[in-house]
Amino acid sequence: MRWLLAVTVALVLADSAVVTLALPDIVEHLDASVTQVAWVLIAYNLVLGIAAVPAAATLRWTSPRHIGALGIAVFAGASAWCAVAGSIDELIVARCVQALGGALALVGCLELLVADGGERRGVGTWITAGVIGTAAGPFVGGLLTQAISWEAIFIAQVPFAALAVPAALWIRAEPATTHAGASRTTSGQLTDRHRPAVRPHLTLALLSAALTAALFLLVLLLVEGWRHSPATAALTVSVVPVAALGARPLARALRLSDDAEVAAGCVLIAGGLVGLALPPSAALGWTIAPQALIGLGLGLTVDRLTDRAIRDRLPRPRHAAWAIGSRHLGVVVGLAILTPIFTADLLDAERPAQEAIASLVIDAPLPPEEKVEVARRLGAQLVEVRGQVPELRLPDQPDLEVALNSQLDRAVSRAFRDSYLVGAGLAILALLVLVPLRRRALLAAALALALSGGVVGVQAAAGGGDFTPTLRADPCGERPVTSQAEGIDGLAELLVLRGLDGAACILGVTREAFVLEIGRDRELGVDQEQALREGLLAAVDTLAEDGDLPPVSALAEEALDQADLNRFLLAALRAIPDGVIDAALKTDDVLRRAIADLDLRALLGNLDDTSALNRQLEDAVTGAVREALIDRVRNLF
Repeated sequence: MRWLLAVTVALVLADSAVVTLALPDIVEHLDASVTQVAWVLIAYNLVLGIAAVPAAATLRWTSPRHIGALGIAVFAGASAWCAVAGSIDELIVARCVQALGGALALVGCLELLVADGGERRGVGTWITAGVIGTAAGPFVGGLLTQAISWEAIFIAQVPFAALAVPAALWIRAEPATTHAGASRTTSGQLTDRHRPAVRPHLTLALLSAALTAALFLLVLLLVEGWRHSPATAALTVSVVPVAALGARPLARALRLSDDAEVAAGCVLIAGGLVGLALPPSAALGWTIAPQALIGLGLGLTVDRLTDRAIRDRLPRPRHAAWAIGSRHLGVVVGLAILTPIFTADLLDAERPAQEAIASLVIDAPLPPEEKVEVARRLGAQLVEVRGQVPELRLPDQPDLEVALNSQLDRAVSRAFRDSYLVGAGLAILALLVLVPLRRRALLAAALALALSGGVVGVQAAAGGGDFTPTLRADPCGERPVTSQAEGIDGLAELLVLRGLDGAACILGVTREAFVLEIGRDRELGVDQEQALREGLLAAVDTLAEDGDLPPVSALAEEALDQADLNRFLLAALRAIPDGVIDAALKTDDVLRRAIADLDLRALLGNLDDTSALNRQLEDAVTGAVREALIDRVRNLF
């Protein structure tokens, strides 16, 4: 019977984060916004944290087995309701009811476990079950979501909870009024024998807020940011519960005192979060060591702090309820602090990511028409998944696809960095609550700091601090410019690439920011048009100085092939020797004429049409070459 009650405790506390990996599926299936789906987590933790103390108060007048059985039954019914919820609002209400049942179940199960196995064993089982549930919740939820559906998370809880109801009724336990859990005043009113232990509760609340960064933001990064499946993310975050289970044997082997365990755990959690803030790449392996630190820290702190808040304090249910409230209201505070930070950082990361992607497309070793086609396909993919991080796919350009998605990974990872560091700061605040520390606690904290420093140092040495979107080159500086095209088409691309740099330099922005702006607005302002024309003219001068301009005779044949002229004039033009053409005409003069006649506004209006874009660029140059040749023939005659 005891194990069913322990499983119930684990389920109730696992539900604080069990749906994290299912949130994207919930958004899709219930047509919810990100803000709405966040309340699926917040509502549960908030109600559980607030309802725990009132739930414990009921044990003064009612048997724990009745309260425990009622709470478990409500929890089971609400879990089933969550599974069949038809809207996001209904799901949130069901989660609130689930939390109310969970609060009654937790305090009832604690008393039942103590009645069945004694205080030391009962409290230990209750605390251990809670730690395992908290750590394993995202892992189990992710596996169920991937294997079946998000609804399976709630359906799977129902049979365990249903079996725990008769188990709760089977164990005999007295109400708190009949044992030493409370005392009476001279007027006969019940009063608590011990006041809450403030420092353990405050430390527990701060650590719970810090752990939100690991148990919530990490899984969000893996699924939404790095675009892994829920199953893959679940297996990845399984490091945390495994490490948490190993924390207790490690503490016994090192013979750590209670203060030493908590101090070391706070440092390990902070170090793990700093490690998550500095991944050298989006490879899952770089999250393993930081997660191990966090898991060890969780295993060393949460159960020890909960034990210190409960053990030898009467009435026991009331102090356990304070511990539950501290933990789950800490989670709510963590979500309230961290969610706005990473949301704002994600928005800030959008522009650098767009510029990095634009840079890769612009500089890709592709002909101009293929670059435009790639840009169109990427734009369509971004629109299709608006509000989410896309998985960009270019099957015919695998190297470019890898490079583009790497920039997305860099941008998303950078967006989560500040939230992880704030979480690490919360863990350090939790450590400061324990000050002053005894010598053994200081030594344990120093050992944990050395271990954390080793992990963070390895990640930083591997480039962890540099895993950000590639910085854009200075448009006013020198940069190699090449083209995969030949003839007039290749020359036009060189002019445009250098011209964009020149225009961006004049305007004081990056080339990529300028391209994105004109691509979005499709209309040049007066300053932008003038800057672009000046940039193109400066590009002609640069190409001429570098000797990269072909002679006019090299362009003449292609220009005449595209000309609509009568055959006598065409024959006369083709008869002019190359030496005569090159002596009479300079390529830079011809290009300046082309740029002067170029209708930049019409050109931008055709950005969606690949053939029109090529035609505009080529016609400007070929027209100028053709007109210059015709003028030369007229002069000869």
